[in-house]
Amino acid sequence: MIDRKFNLTWAAHGRVHPISQEMLDAMVEAGCRHVCWGVESGSKELLQSMNKKINFDQVKNAYELCTKYKGVLTTGAFTMVGYPGESDKTIKETCDFLNNIPLTDSPSSSVLYVLPGTQVYKQLKDHIDDSYWEKTDDVFYNTTEHSLETLHKWAGKVNNSGNRQLIDVSKHFWDGILIGKIPVPKIPKVDFKKTYDMPLHFFTIVLNGMPFIRYHIKLLQSLPFDWHWHIVEGVADLKYDTQWSLAGGGKIVDKIHRNGLSNDGTTEYLDLLKKLFPDRISIYRKENGKFWNGKVDMVNAPIPNLPNQCLLWQVDVDEFWDLKSISTMVDMFDNRKDVMAAYVYCYYFVGPNKYVSSMNTWATKPKDWIRVFRFYRGFHWKMHEPPTLVDKDGKDWGRLKFISRDETLGSGISFQHFAYVYYKQVEFKEIYYGYKNAVEYWNKLQQTNGERINPRKFLPWAEDAVVSTWDEKDKGELLYPGEWII
Repeated sequence: MIDRKFNLTWAAHGRVHPISQEMLDAMVEAGCRHVCWGVESGSKELLQSMNKKINFDQVKNAYELCTKYKGVLTTGAFTMVGYPGESDKTIKETCDFLNNIPLTDSPSSSVLYVLPGTQVYKQLKDHIDDSYWEKTDDVFYNTTEHSLETLHKWAGKVNNSGNRQLIDVSKHFWDGILIGKIPVPKIPKVDFKKTYDMPLHFFTIVLNGMPFIRYHIKLLQSLPFDWHWHIVEGVADLKYDTQWSLAGGGKIVDKIHRNGLSNDGTTEYLDLLKKLFPDRISIYRKENGKFWNGKVDMVNAPIPNLPNQCLLWQVDVDEFWDLKSISTMVDMFDNRKDVMAAYVYCYYFVGPNKYVSSMNTWATKPKDWIRVFRFYRGFHWKMHEPPTLVDKDGKDWGRLKFISRDETLGSGISFQHFAYVYYKQVEFKEIYYGYKNAVEYWNKLQQTNGERINPRKFLPWAEDAVVSTWDEKDKGELLYPGEWII
């Protein structure tokens, strides 16, 4: 790479041994700007049990070598939780170890899952054999000693540790690291109208949006239209639209925020996005730890900064669109100047690959998802749930002149809503919305293997419906591929 003058910047995932100053010097000269070392565990006992053939001195040496390139080379750490023998004690040892090595990025900890032929597979032979994968495509997490809920909590604890060094985030090797290694959307074979007369303005309200917040920017960059993304971050008081959650025990606790903002890296990520795309992205936050006066306060924050007219597009942080659906929707509004809003079909996920497959049931009714609005100066949001955009006289034009769900679906328009695919999402809903024992119920749902099931049997707040396993051969690409985004 050096001799051929590729002039590329790249990132590396590596073992801490063997690594030398000479090797690291060559990597940096060749364009390496981020390296994530495999630390695995801060427990000496577990590290030996894993047979990784590394020790703590080698780990420390790898990070010390990297400090030579402070401001040039950023560093992360890969760890795992859930190896046989894991405990509160070994988790504390891992956190303590990470707190004593120089990192620029938060550690990335994953829950161990078992694959055939591996050492841990042999260790757990009394609990699993090859027949498991003949029945399901699901991964096998090592829950022989601890629940999946406990393992996820431990992973979160490790992710929040680390002796992070101050860096200039504008110089961070972000492509594929902070933004996420997101597949570039494929351009559909359609004739885009790049001269569309109404710009696209997307808005997202978010608190602790990781990992989903990482998806959207590359999709937006691929759009052949004039676009802007408004992101409103922070805690919304349980008022107005969400006041109903108080009756079930919904509450705001310190665990879900840091001084009124996200505590999972979303805040830092958004700051970076703003620096990278200053003319395309606007960030809205309350000052001094204040909460928003309900979600309707959040969605109205961008209104003064909108143009005289635009297409206003609600995109929740865990709602994934594709390029073809957005482009087709733009064409529909362009061809029908009288319509003021559009309902859209939502593929609603209650697990990483489990979705509501029944039509006109829970989460799939014709008027469940109104998402795109024709905005004119003087309009404002009367409600967020359901989204209600009104003019200065309070008239809701969107529900008078709209494109129906069946029309948009018939044109191939839909989005994928990954509402319950990640443990921390579910935990947040349990706390904030008062969904009692949500994590416990959700874990039981994830243990079902492929059969068509009624979500109401697992999620008490759900309604009767059918949940199936997503099949990409039949349904198309799953936009939340899982590992890379987490």
